[in-house]
Formats: sequence, C-alpha cells, structure tokens
Amino acid sequence: MQEHARGKSALHIQLFNSILKDINPDQASSKNRKAHSSRTRNYLYNTIIGLLSKFYSARSIDGQLHSLSQEIDFLYERSLIQQASKRIDRARKLAYRYEKFTMLLSLFSTERKIMANLPNSPLLNTIEKQEISTNKQLQELQHLQNLTLKIYTLHRSIKSKADPGLTLTLRNLMTHELPTNDHQLQSFLAIRQYHHGASLGHLALQEYPTAYAHRKKELELFEAHPHMIEEYLKFYQTGLNNMLELCRLMNNEKTYEKVVSTLEETHHKYTINQTPFQRDYGLTSLYVNQLGWYNSKHNFKAGTHLIETLETDAIERLPYTYQEKKLYTYFNCMLCYFGSQQYALALKWANKLLNQHPDDHLDKATCSTIRLLNILIHFELKHYDMLEYLTRSYEYYLKKKKTLKSELELMRFMNSLDTINSRGQNSMRNLHEQLLKLTSIESEKAFIEGSLILIWLGTKQNSLQNT
Repeated sequence: MQEHARGKSALHIQLFNSILKDINPDQASSKNRKAHSSRTRNYLYNTIIGLLSKFYSARSIDGQLHSLSQEIDFLYERSLIQQASKRIDRARKLAYRYEKFTMLLSLFSTERKIMANLPNSPLLNTIEKQEISTNKQLQELQHLQNLTLKIYTLHRSIKSKADPGLTLTLRNLMTHELPTNDHQLQSFLAIRQYHHGASLGHLALQEYPTAYAHRKKELELFEAHPHMIEEYLKFYQTGLNNMLELCRLMNNEKTYEKVVSTLEETHHKYTINQTPFQRDYGLTSLYVNQLGWYNSKHNFKAGTHLIETLETDAIERLPYTYQEKKLYTYFNCMLCYFGSQQYALALKWANKLLNQHPDDHLDKATCSTIRLLNILIHFELKHYDMLEYLTRSYEYYLKKKKTLKSELELMRFMNSLDTINSRGQNSMRNLHEQLLKLTSIESEKAFIEGSLILIWLGTKQNSLQNT
C-alpha cells in the first residue's frame, strides 16, 4: 500500500471503486449469492478502512507520540525509569519540533511523577518553567482558533445574507480582539492561525489586498519550515486554495499559475501523508478554484477540457458535511458548458445541482443563478413546454428573498421567452442596456457577471442579426 500511495493513483482508490460497483445481476442471480456478495463487500470495505486508519496513524507525528506515550506508561509502571526517561526525551523533542502542546503537557506530568522521589532536583524547576511556557503557547493558540472560528462564521453569514450589521460586527471583532501583528506570538501555529483568520476576515470585508498580504505571509511561513508542511498539510493546502480565490478576485494571473503548480505538486509529493478524505477534499478544492478562474476569464475551452479530466469519484466521495464544496464544483461545470454553448451538457450539471437541494448549502445569488440558467438552457434546447413552469417557479423563489433589480429585470424578460422575433430582439437589447447600467452597483455587478447573462445576451443578439 505504501508503494502505491507514492504514485498518482493510490491503491485504496481502486479498491473502493471496485467494491462500490454494482454487482451484475447475471453473476448474482440467487438471493443467497446476492446476500453473500453484500456481506463480502461490507467486510472488505470495513477492513480497508481499518487498515488505512492504522497505516496513517502509524505514519503521523500524533501516532508516533501516542505509541511513545504508551511505552513510557508501560515502563514507568514497571519502575524502568531510565528506559522511560529516554523515551520521554525522544517524545519531547518530537513534540517541540511539531508544536504538539497537549502532548508536551502530558509528558511534563509524567516527568513530575518520575521526579517525585527527587524533590531537590534542579530539573523540577526546569520542568515547571517549560510547563508554564507551553501552557501559555497552548492558550494563545486556542484563543486565536476561537477568534478564527468566529470570523469564519461571520464570513459565511455575510456571504449568504449581505447584512451590514454583520459586517460591522466582523470589523469590530477584528479591530478589538485580533492582534495587530504577529510580533508577540510565540509559536509557528499561532502565527499561522493569526494570518489565516486575518485573511478570512479581510476577504469577507472585501479588502482583498490586505487579505492577500496575510495569506502570502502564511504561505511564506510554511515554506520557511518545510517539515511543518508534511505534518500540517491540510492547513497548507487550505492556504493555497484560499490564495487561488484571492488571485481570481484580484485578477493576479502570475501568482495564480504559480499557486496552481504548487498545489498540484503537493498532491503528488505528499500523497502518502494524506488520508483518502484529505486527498478527495484537496482535489475538489483545486477543481473549484480552477473552474472558477476559467469562468471568470471566459476561457470556457480550457474549462471544458478540465471538466473532461476531472476525477469525478473524488468529488462524489466527499461526505455530506462537505456538500457545499461538491455543489460549487457542479455549479462551475454548469457555468462552463453554458458559456461554451454546450447546453445539453450544461443541463446535466444543472439537474445534478437542483437534485441536491442547493438552497440548503449555497448562497442566494448562486441559487438564483442556477434557476435562471436552468430556464435559459431549456430555452436553448427548445423545451418550450417547460418554460412557463420554470419561470413561475423562479418567480416564486424570488418572492422569498431580497430581490436584486437585475433579477426583476430578468424576470420580466423571462415572461416573454416563448418566442424570439424582432420584438424579442428589441427586448434583449433593452435588457442588455439595463443590466449594463446596474453593474455600477457592486452587488448587482457580482450577480450579473457571475451568471454570464451578458455573454448569453450578446451571443443571441449576434446570432439574430446574422439570420
């Protein structure tokens, strides 16, 4: 398994795919045969999960420290103090190197027990000082983790609700509770957590250059401590993916290409350090950002080429709690095919989206775009009998939310979509002009550009003029 894990395609992926395939009815005609096949599949699946869990635990620093801790307890109980002390030294060096503060505190506690019979030992004072220092570092890290969680929650709420009150709350939180810089922070993890939280906060406030600067410092911190990349790979990949999002928002093509290259390299280089879930999540995050970049650049040819090479099993295997990531991948696939005028393929991804209840996971602007493009896709495929139902459904959806002016303009246009004639051409021209005016408003601009509606209107007007 270790040998396969170093390649591009890990053995467990092949095993999972073969196990999860449907059994051919001709090969399992009897009920007993089917039941036996089901039990075999279940046994193999659980066995592989168990073996993988042991394999990754043994390789991880946490796994190594846990094993050393068990050995120390075993030796201490048998009064083999010298051997226990050697393992404590080894575990302490490992825990310090990777900043495993909780484990360090546990080791200090064990050392105190060993030193109980030596009350005047100078080592006791040293252990006490180290314990106090480690406690401070742990508390500092936990404080920053709690702040980051608050920032992330507000970031998600602002993204879905666009409430000015939430924006003010976030700004106050970052001004009064988040440190102004990382100079006083005592550990690698605390500095990383600070820049991660600050970048998320400034991203939510649409202060992209500041968010970019914090994210850049976080990545530089990892690159200055390469051993931390291996242990905290998920954090590093999260930082890289967030940097891709900022590159798209800031139109920074040079950095974008460099970060994509780094992400792809980490997926191949550190395959053995990733659990199956981490690998699937990392790949899906990369797909979302790459497709989002191509769609924002209207480079639909490159986007459709990427979709053809997607490892779709990795996307589908994501647990339900990560449904948002999966749906944003579907959404970008739909956008890409819509922009390239491959409407039958766009419909495939639109149906996948709508069947997964996007309102439970995606922001309102994205859900509105899905419904809007679904109508236009059916129109392009000449499914005229469905237009009235879909339009009414979209109208009902808009009544349940705070509606943008551009959505109302589009709704009026949708009601006249049954035929395209000279009157329809004028209607398109008027709609195009109205939407262009509305792009001066930031929220309207984000929806109009994100839905590709101006591109579609331009294409339709050109085709009507040529007929």
